[in-house]
Formats: sequence, C-alpha cells, structure tokens
Amino acid sequence: ALSLHDVAGYTNRRPACFSHLLSKKYNQTFREILLQVRIQKAKELLESTDENIQQIAGAVGFNQPNYFSRVFKKMTGKTPREYRNIKL
Repeated sequence: ALSLHDVAGYTNRRPACFSHLLSKKYNQTFREILLQVRIQKAKELLESTDENIQQIAGAVGFNQPNYFSRVFKKMTGKTPREYRNIKL
C-alpha cells in the first residue's frame, strides 16, 4: 500500500514536511489526495474494463470492497455499479 512515508521518501522530504507542503499547496491532506487519485483510476477502469467491482477495488488499492463502494459513493454520488451502468 502506498503511504505518506513512501511518497515523502521518494521526494527526499520528511513525512511531516511533505504533508505540510501538500496541505499548504492543495488545501487537502495526503490521504484525501490519494483517495481522489484512486477513485479517478477506478472510474477509468469501470468505464474501460469488464473487471468486477472487487477486482477494481483491489487494483486501485482498497483491501475491502465495501469500503471502496462507500468512498466511491461519497466522492461521486453514485455506487460503482451505478457509475458503470450510466457510462455504458
């Protein structure tokens, strides 16, 4: 799983410093940004593949499909299944 520590290390910054820079520049936490990236990738997979929801959840870094569905709905207003059906 991708972590703040991993990304901060990649940029040669301490995690606290990296987190502060993200919050200052984007007005969001690392976790919020990571969730947005994961949901965006999930949307792309829902539109372009026939993979089931569990496979997509795992592919974008969610270990629990139910949690993935809750986050997806909170961020998009639709469940993954509803989103896929609209895009078809």
